[in-house]
Amino acid sequence: MPKLVNHELRREDIAKAAFRAIQKKGVTGATIRDIAAEARISAGAVLHYITSKDHIFLQAAEYSTHLIRGRMERAESECTGLDAVRRVVHEALPVNAEMIGHWTIWLCFWNLSAESARRRAATHD
Repeated sequence: MPKLVNHELRREDIAKAAFRAIQKKGVTGATIRDIAAEARISAGAVLHYITSKDHIFLQAAEYSTHLIRGRMERAESECTGLDAVRRVVHEALPVNAEMIGHWTIWLCFWNLSAESARRRAATHD
């Protein structure tokens, strides 16, 4: 019987793995093998789900953005007025190692957007 795979979940796992690999090695240092090792799958499996390295970076940046946006929205809903503004801004600032990792991805992705129409479009969105 063929193995049933949730393709959307697998893509999400790969995006998370790409995010972790990029946090560790940077956008230009992270390889497909690094991402595969983080996801605990083969490099071939990564390439089956992701069409290019650009696509992987886009998925990682989108994962990071989605994660932080959720935190910011929760902070906004839990407070009002100036307290809400402070909490929302704090959720986006590079105040710890995890957030520095998010900023590393965002800044590298924005920098590399000059080289790729796909990245430029994603950055614009």
